[in-house]
Amino acid sequence: MSMASIPSVVIYPPLEEAFSEPCLSYAPDETIKPLLNPQSSSPVSAVNAMVQLFLSLPELNQELPVDSPDASIASFVRLAQAVHLDPDSLLEPAEVIGMLGWLTDLLSLNESEGLLPKIDTLVQGLLDSVLLKTRFGRRFDYTLVHGDNGAGLSVAAAVAGVRAPGEASTHAMVQFDMSAYDQANTVTLLDLLNRHFGRSPPTLFFGGSNPALMQQINRPLSDFSVRPATQFTILPHFLLMMFQRPALDPPAPQARYHATSVELPLEIDLGFLLDPTAPLPIQHGHRSDNRSPTFYRLHGFLTQANAHFLTYTRVRGGHTWFKCDDSAINSVDLGTRVASRGVMVAIYRLQD
Repeated sequence: MSMASIPSVVIYPPLEEAFSEPCLSYAPDETIKPLLNPQSSSPVSAVNAMVQLFLSLPELNQELPVDSPDASIASFVRLAQAVHLDPDSLLEPAEVIGMLGWLTDLLSLNESEGLLPKIDTLVQGLLDSVLLKTRFGRRFDYTLVHGDNGAGLSVAAAVAGVRAPGEASTHAMVQFDMSAYDQANTVTLLDLLNRHFGRSPPTLFFGGSNPALMQQINRPLSDFSVRPATQFTILPHFLLMMFQRPALDPPAPQARYHATSVELPLEIDLGFLLDPTAPLPIQHGHRSDNRSPTFYRLHGFLTQANAHFLTYTRVRGGHTWFKCDDSAINSVDLGTRVASRGVMVAIYRLQD
């Protein structure tokens, strides 16, 4: 089936809205397109995994601009259409990278296999150069409030979706530094979120005959930050998380990242990170129960093994999981919790 045979619709958002330029809406193929990597290149596998993760997001095929004057956005839209609408043609790595113009300063197809691609740089480039400039990019926006560990003194701090000049990282993702964790251990996503937002849930000790141990564990509730020091006032539609892993030093015979295993639940409720005084977002004003949705479902994650990158993802909110390893696409069963030693990026989707 060719791209020309797929009907498309142009949507005109209200003029008073931000990002009011016309958007292209089309029905994508409900499969994931194989992406070639004939040389088994590590940099190419990183790009392929990122493309397969983000292009399978719901609503992407409805909120990209029809004819953007921004060259990076326009070429990304062409890539999305080529991947979504023409499943029978296979794109060469140079074609994919050629439609991601912002990559030229970040990645070269001629890089040696010993050089690890910087996944956080690739993802931030995609957000800052393309997605956050579009209507679709608003789905990654969030707002935070910073408090005094629940003491009632808080200062609202709006977090913009686009990175400010000179700022180290984009605000559209939550970033975890994994270097402090032992490589042989497993850390849960819930623990990472608690530490990142300054929340220390109390641990209670039940039973036992050692009074000293009992006193050590059953500390006063005031010793704990039950309310996070930082909270969301608006939860993003897509919660994008980056697990920053330093390369091993000294370099291993085959390049590898720091390998602490991360356990990802397939479903998570982030109500404990939402400010209870936050007003209901406008887009959810139709809800009669006056509560903002807080329940998320894992959309997908990008992981790596021995410097080769692959993606596990759903397609547009579906139930089937796919393992995308360059040109090898297979359906898989992940169970209810996933533990990955190489997870670099994870995306959860708000269920509203």
